[in-house]
Amino acid sequence: MLYDNHNQGRVLEEELFNRLKILPVKSLYTERELIKIYGFDASSVDFVLEFDDHTVFIQTKYLKRRRKESNSIQKFIKSVKFINSNNKKFYGIWASRCKPFDDNVLYLNSNNIEVVSCFESISTLVDLTIQNIRKFSFS
Repeated sequence: MLYDNHNQGRVLEEELFNRLKILPVKSLYTERELIKIYGFDASSVDFVLEFDDHTVFIQTKYLKRRRKESNSIQKFIKSVKFINSNNKKFYGIWASRCKPFDDNVLYLNSNNIEVVSCFESISTLVDLTIQNIRKFSFS
């Protein structure tokens, strides 16, 4: 069924991946590729974009509720730190249907991760995510 949350999450990832592929990046990795390279500790990052001077980490969520939000955010930050163990300049994006609770937004921001949220549509969420990448990577 296309309209359940799990499938909509996959649709979000696919639409975002198709847009990320056309960006002029040095490298683009998916979660599956990251797990092959780094192991299961990298499993909470959906995409990594490598540029010459920085890296962008992206996690997507397309849930109607914020159940277990804090746990997911902590895992994402842990995976980012694990992958970025060489301390290369980075920033992250938490792209979600629901804006996280204020304390989680502050926690993400304190770890150099921006929040992009849009409850309206997957396409709009993808557009906002791409705009955020462009703002920090191509300005």
